[in-house]
Amino acid sequence: MAKGLPTLIKLRQRELDALRKRMTILTQNRQHLVNQSDQLLIDLHNEIELAGELADMGSFFGNYSEHIQKQREKLYKEIQMLERKIENLTDEISLAFGELKKFEIALENQRQREKQKEEKREMNQLDEIAARKHRENAQDDARY
Repeated sequence: MAKGLPTLIKLRQRELDALRKRMTILTQNRQHLVNQSDQLLIDLHNEIELAGELADMGSFFGNYSEHIQKQREKLYKEIQMLERKIENLTDEISLAFGELKKFEIALENQRQREKQKEEKREMNQLDEIAARKHRENAQDDARY
């Protein structure tokens, strides 16, 4: 399992990176649609001013205003759809991040156990060396 965890962590990290990249794209697309809607609103206000200044433009303004409103409604629906996708993707990212963290914690725990085993092995070796030295010293003392 020691060799498998780093591989699983790398795989989960790549999956998480791919999800984050998708999130960036969705967020950029949403912002683009918001900008388009804002621009339509600016254009509408400009046309309102122009229609107020030019009396003969008033007859065309009604159709233009309806067209702008329909475009903004269409953009609003697309924005809502993207927001739902973003919300779902946020949940996916949270789950993927949680899975990644589980593997990272498992790997850290495994490394900690291995470190403790190594420290215990070293301690046993040092104890064995100390015991051997003690026996040798005791034997040397007994000879004199």
